[in-house]
Amino acid sequence: QVATTPSRDLSFPWLIIIAGCFVAILTIGPRSALGLFQLPLISERGWDRQTFGLAIALQNLFWGLGQPFFGAIADKYGSWKVLLLSAIFFALGFGLMATATTPILLHLGGSMVGLGIGAGGFGIILSAFARHVTPEQRSFAFGLGTAAGSAGMFIFAPLSQEFIARFGWSQALLVI
Repeated sequence: QVATTPSRDLSFPWLIIIAGCFVAILTIGPRSALGLFQLPLISERGWDRQTFGLAIALQNLFWGLGQPFFGAIADKYGSWKVLLLSAIFFALGFGLMATATTPILLHLGGSMVGLGIGAGGFGIILSAFARHVTPEQRSFAFGLGTAAGSAGMFIFAPLSQEFIARFGWSQALLVI
């Protein structure tokens, strides 16, 4: 069973907060940089913008649809298991998007990335923070977590551009 009272060990919550911030950077950052991949992807594949747009729309839908289910799983089995699912969905989703030879595979990849965001997004991270810090520390911890997501957007946009320029869009998608 998941603990519902804050940990009294002062060093332990900081480990969770740092790890949660790192996860926020890695989930929100790459997702926000996907628009940079649109033109090279559709140009190389010969697809239209609507094909890419539908993949991103599906990503957003699956992100929203998955959140309540992943939250329930995290409450019952623990956040770390859901975060592991997030990593698996992200890896499979970005892998499919990078290697998609048909629009259906691109859409499936986008859907899997959306599930990855749902499993590793703010709902899971901030609830883990809330379980491990005192009520007085929650605002600060939540602020750090959401700022980390914003930092991910700041980090991954230029990083993605550089990777696309150096390695090509499909290899860059596999790396981010």
